[in-house]
Amino acid sequence: MLVDANISSSGREKVSAISVFCATLVSSMIEVHPNEVVVQFFCGLHTARLDPWHGPNGLVRSIAMQLLMKLVKMNILDLNFINNRDYLRDLEEHDLNALCETLYSLVSQFPADTTVYCIIDSISWFDKDKTFTDLAAVMEWLQYMVEDRSLIPMFKILLTNPMKSTRRMKELPVFKENPARLIPVTVTARAQEGLA
Repeated sequence: MLVDANISSSGREKVSAISVFCATLVSSMIEVHPNEVVVQFFCGLHTARLDPWHGPNGLVRSIAMQLLMKLVKMNILDLNFINNRDYLRDLEEHDLNALCETLYSLVSQFPADTTVYCIIDSISWFDKDKTFTDLAAVMEWLQYMVEDRSLIPMFKILLTNPMKSTRRMKELPVFKENPARLIPVTVTARAQEGLA
């Protein structure tokens, strides 16, 4: 699900009112449901080219690292899916497809009674010409993970956009196949002031 906040003043802000909402949601979910897995990524905080978590590739690596650490904490991490040198080399080179496969493999290790929530704020920061192809690939993987009935835990994702999604974002298969996944909301100026 992608929530378009339609906040007109947030075009260049790295942290918007919807970012504050996401941070509050993550914090609340962790407090109220401590046995569930909540991972997050704030795209607006990773826009610099030299940022190690920059772009869709950095997004996947960050989420994978958070999942890996949660599996370590639960004492159930199994890295046997990294079973050949080519795959290992691809991971070392940050190959996006290998990273997405790793994300899937990590999510699949959580118990069946677990829900994995993935909250990605301000995805529009990666809806740029240089990063859109990678973003489209990541979105395809995330859609696959949400819809895959064989994936043992439930995997749920919330994407936010402080503005209005671009046409090419709306035309990604995940939204084109099911337009109900794109939710436009209006945040009033008064509400924005309260969140700031």
